[in-house]
Amino acid sequence: MRCLRYEIGQGDALIWQRQPRELRGWRYFALFATPVACGMAYAATEEFLALGARLTAAAGAGIAVFLLAQVLFQLADRRAARRQVPTQQEATLEIWGDHLCETRGGITRNFTPELNRQVVLTPHHLFIEDAGGLLILPLTAFEDRPDMERFAAHWDGLARDAQP
Repeated sequence: MRCLRYEIGQGDALIWQRQPRELRGWRYFALFATPVACGMAYAATEEFLALGARLTAAAGAGIAVFLLAQVLFQLADRRAARRQVPTQQEATLEIWGDHLCETRGGITRNFTPELNRQVVLTPHHLFIEDAGGLLILPLTAFEDRPDMERFAAHWDGLARDAQP
């Protein structure tokens, strides 16, 4: 058994929230809000503005909606990060041959290859997501970057072998 000790905080969880992923729900709707706002502003000003002013109004409406969507995305990401890691916490990860056992904030969670959804390696973090939750491992938990990469490759291999 190998044991890793590290600290994680909301900033670590926020990095996970900002990873590229498929748009769903209201985020998917927000993707179309900008061109819809442009079209609505253009159509609404048809009777009383010249073409140049209509185009300017449409562009302004599009920019305003785009910026509002970005602010909402940022707020949602921060709220989700706070839910994942409410405060700066010390964590311990026990690495057993066939599973991982993380203790953080007084709660112990197990991660098994069979339930693994994805292993995501970033420059300073390793994220392991399974059906039960998310494991956030900062680079500081490992000896160095190659150690983190080897661990990620090993765990990803175990997860692939466990899939039917």
